[in-house]
Amino acid sequence: MSVRDALLESIRARLSEVVVTGDRSPVMEQAAIGDAMKLMQYGVNETVVDADVLVALGWFYFWRSQELPEPRAEAERGVALQLLAIPFVGGEQLLPEPLLLPLAESAIPGATKMLVRTLRTPVGVRDAALTVAVWSRITLHLPEDHVAYYSGLGNLGLAWRRRWEIAGDPVDLNCAVEVAREIAETLPACRPGRATYWFHLSTALHLRFEQGEDVEDLDDAVEAGREAVRTATDDDRDRCLYLTGLSKVLLTRYARTGDRLDLGAALQTAGEAIAQAPERHPDHTMLLTNHANALLARYATYLEADDIVEAARTNRFVVRIAPRTHFEYARYLSNACEVLRLLFAHTKKPQDVNEAIEYGYRAVRATPAGEPERSTYQIGLVQALRDRFDALGDFGDLDEAVTVCRAAARGAAQLDHPDQAMVMSVLGSVLQQRYERDGTSEDRDEALGVWERTVAMRTALPLLRVGTARLAAELAAPSEPGRAARFLEQAILLLPEVAPRRLRRGDQQCALGVHGDRLTADAIAFALSDTGVSAPERASRALRLAEAGRAILLAQSLDIRGDVTELRVQHPELAEEFVDLRDRLDEDTDTVGASAAVPGAPSHSARLRLAKEMEVILGRIRAHDGFARFGLPPTFDELAAQADRGPVVTLNVSRHRSDALILTPDGVTACPLPALAYEEVAGRIGQFHLALVAATAPDADRIAAQRMLHEVLEWLWEAAAEPVLTALDALGQLPDGQDTLPHVWWAPGGMLGLLPLHAAGFHRDPGRVHGQRTVLDRVVSSYTPTIRALRHARARRPAATDRPRPLIVSMSTTPGHAPLPHAARETDRLRAVLKDPVVLSASGERPATAATVLAQLEHCTIAHFACHGVTELTDPSQSKLLLQDHAETPLTVSALSRADLAHAQLAYLSACRTAHPGNPRLLGEAIHLTSACQLAGFSHVIGTMWTIDDRLAAVFAESFYTHLADGPTGTPVPARAATALHRTVKETRDRFPATPSLWAGYLHSGA
Repeated sequence: MSVRDALLESIRARLSEVVVTGDRSPVMEQAAIGDAMKLMQYGVNETVVDADVLVALGWFYFWRSQELPEPRAEAERGVALQLLAIPFVGGEQLLPEPLLLPLAESAIPGATKMLVRTLRTPVGVRDAALTVAVWSRITLHLPEDHVAYYSGLGNLGLAWRRRWEIAGDPVDLNCAVEVAREIAETLPACRPGRATYWFHLSTALHLRFEQGEDVEDLDDAVEAGREAVRTATDDDRDRCLYLTGLSKVLLTRYARTGDRLDLGAALQTAGEAIAQAPERHPDHTMLLTNHANALLARYATYLEADDIVEAARTNRFVVRIAPRTHFEYARYLSNACEVLRLLFAHTKKPQDVNEAIEYGYRAVRATPAGEPERSTYQIGLVQALRDRFDALGDFGDLDEAVTVCRAAARGAAQLDHPDQAMVMSVLGSVLQQRYERDGTSEDRDEALGVWERTVAMRTALPLLRVGTARLAAELAAPSEPGRAARFLEQAILLLPEVAPRRLRRGDQQCALGVHGDRLTADAIAFALSDTGVSAPERASRALRLAEAGRAILLAQSLDIRGDVTELRVQHPELAEEFVDLRDRLDEDTDTVGASAAVPGAPSHSARLRLAKEMEVILGRIRAHDGFARFGLPPTFDELAAQADRGPVVTLNVSRHRSDALILTPDGVTACPLPALAYEEVAGRIGQFHLALVAATAPDADRIAAQRMLHEVLEWLWEAAAEPVLTALDALGQLPDGQDTLPHVWWAPGGMLGLLPLHAAGFHRDPGRVHGQRTVLDRVVSSYTPTIRALRHARARRPAATDRPRPLIVSMSTTPGHAPLPHAARETDRLRAVLKDPVVLSASGERPATAATVLAQLEHCTIAHFACHGVTELTDPSQSKLLLQDHAETPLTVSALSRADLAHAQLAYLSACRTAHPGNPRLLGEAIHLTSACQLAGFSHVIGTMWTIDDRLAAVFAESFYTHLADGPTGTPVPARAATALHRTVKETRDRFPATPSLWAGYLHSGA
């Protein structure tokens, strides 16, 4: 037995005797002290730490302190603490209970240094695990009222987070979130450091969101970040970190939702972080990088050159000043690569892309294999190589891009990387690019396979999945149209997630506008080209795609705007709760994203909570008998039933093919329209609308303009209307010998919504008779954005009212706009037809303000507006009817859409462009005043596609209401609106056949 072992055995024997007998004299003997002193030399030396020796000696001196009087006892305890410090940190469990708290306290300085090293330098899993173990031990033995309790918990959370970053175990990240949440929610208000803990919570939640895409984590991260900024004192040295942390979270949410308020706030907080940072702050490079990232996001949104130039300057500076040993150095290199790529796209200078590639290689080399960031940096390099190939045509760059990208994909798959979908999407793009160069089918097949897996990834961003599906469809379409249609069908089903209800309306429009109408149009075209299924199956599938991909925002509103009459009867309290929540969710939809200051948090989180509450209450309603489908989209059979009153024709124009989908009681039939080529349609639309402008311009050739309008209407007949009517005739939908004309509903969608299908034809033919070459002489026409919207219009059951009174809003004068001298005349004429109307005007006793009009709409069955209309092309939700207070409180599409009018039946919008769809990127959304009135409750709406003549408008309206009242009772019947308008348009056409601009712009929309 060695001397060390003999001494250790002697000390242990004495300790055992103390424990067994309770007598401490064995450790008080002089011989015992001699053995302890000799054993001390084996405890710690230059190469070895002998934990067994330290534990035995620690207990020895502890028991002696229990026997000795003060101050000798204090000295002996001090020796015990010194001896037991290392075993305590090492996890030794059997230590003196009275010493655990002082041991924990004494371990804090060393553990803090360990944590700083772990956070700020590249370390392995072993070091990270040791840091977690030490802080776990410390916090276990600190009481909650200890001054270091919350800081210890905070450090434990940071240690868990760092171990997750290194090892990737999600349990560690969950622990970091929960410990940060516990601190933030329980720390007394009087304690310092609250801002730091809110910051830690925000960071941990942000990281967890990036792993699992739980939107609740992201919103909680934003709120925690704001709380950190709010609670930070002015002299807090780390306030700049809280600001930059908030900026990062806001940027992530902007990327996820497209909420431009978040973008503005992110840029503002990133700038404030730099401005408030103390001189020589250790995280100065991080603050600069985050500000550059915010500039990049704004550049991607608005393409302002100053933003990309400043971001490039900042990133170059960061790479220059950051030490190569900095734990974020590789990230800084990769950031510089990305920014210089974008700068190259702006400047076209080869040195910029060469520099970007150099930074990309350096970032990859600086990151060991197996590190999660390596795949991200490789993708940055790939994109730079592709940029140089596109600019200079060096095939070696493209081949190298494929090699690097495949390596990135392998690494991402092995690590289950959160950006795996992005990496795979890029790999598919690079393979497609090489396939287009070489024509190698293996590259094409590999690209489609990679993209197929990407689109199916539920954890990927919806916008990424949609974009990937579009790329895949384009590649598959030439040889596999059915596969292309399946790709786009998946994309269409994701569109509600791209523009979720919790976003403000302006940001929803922005998100949908990224893809415009082309996505749905191409999906329909590919579905109809799939010869692998029968013609009826192709047509039905195409119609389903049209219904799913058009008017997404309208559909979201329709889902919760169904009739609640029965719910009110059976479950009145639940109905009241539902309607109240629906109304609150409809609020604040007018705001289009703009920058917002940090203290005034945007309404995103409130809207998120409301959206979640809506899902909960819908679930409660559907749990009741008879309400299983409450708030759900109609089934295809329910949509098909809408053809019972007449065929519904859904038109589709794409770059691949154009068709009409004809819904009749017998099913869906596809009618090819080969003459309706995409480029031809676009050109004809341009001709038509230029002619409309010239038709009223004082210095233009108005006769030539009217001739051009006729030419387009005649082309529209030959390319679209005549083939459709011929198909309807073949289907038995246009029977001869009836007193009334058949009724057809048109769902033009997209670009065709800019042309008057109901007026297509040869109106200059001499001696026109029934059955000749015009839609107007063959059928009664109505419009609907979708069949779902038509079903909604028909399902409305106006509430009974004792004495319904029509409403007339007459604005012969409008602040800031030209007068409408014939609006008063129009009102006077309508008084004779509409019994006892309520009249609101610009100068009367009852002023036509937005609030007054909305209040009166709640009680009327018929509403007639004679006023100016304004179409906002950039934001169609802001299109408006101009009332007396339009400058302060405009009556917009959004405001009308929020109304829920129980008695409404017919709205006549005698104003300019009330059925114009506005933004060219949102034509399929049908966002205009006519659809807003339908959503508010009007089953029938008369709208206008362009500027109307004020003088003729009065005559036109009088004729319409006269036909509307052409019945036994002599009172207007809203259900006759389509026929009344048809007669009025036809009569006006017959009076002014040479000037279609006067009569072709009026349309009926609805039931």
